[in-house]
Amino acid sequence: MRLKPPVTYSKDYRRTLKHFHNVTKHGWGGTLKDQGDLDSLIFEWKPNSVLDYGCGKGAMVDWFREAYHIPEVVGYDPGVPTYEEADLTRPYEMVCCNDVLEHIEPKFIDSVLEQINQLAEKYVWLRIDCRPAKKILPDGRNAHLILEEPEWWMSKIKEHIYGEIVYENLNKKQKYDIAIVKQ
Repeated sequence: MRLKPPVTYSKDYRRTLKHFHNVTKHGWGGTLKDQGDLDSLIFEWKPNSVLDYGCGKGAMVDWFREAYHIPEVVGYDPGVPTYEEADLTRPYEMVCCNDVLEHIEPKFIDSVLEQINQLAEKYVWLRIDCRPAKKILPDGRNAHLILEEPEWWMSKIKEHIYGEIVYENLNKKQKYDIAIVKQ
């Protein structure tokens, strides 16, 4: 099945993303951080293909390949030349979106969640930061463009991603983890 990718960012914001990834030491997604309970879910789900949606510089892409030997791991990030051309016209068994959704322009959040729903064949892992970022965009905005409580996020997710929520947790650092098994 071929999917038609929706518009998920403005041209101006894409330029901002490219700038951030190029001028900062690690950009976004340049280092691997604590992943919560994702590790145990990977062992349970055993996906054969993973799309890391908003992968930054690919730290988790490498982690999926090396730690779990997943046969197909694809990274996508419109702000990083290495990952901007991922195939978003076909589904993957699992879509991982780690510390990305809070960076989405508010007018595109519905399109992004719908796209994640279309791209995920069996499983979805979302990690959403619910507190302000330390980084500030050149125009003065906080890098976390959407700052909402977990209840708001859950409502949005249920509206756009179809499946059973099998795990949710808000940790001490205000990272909101959600695991979904598609129906």
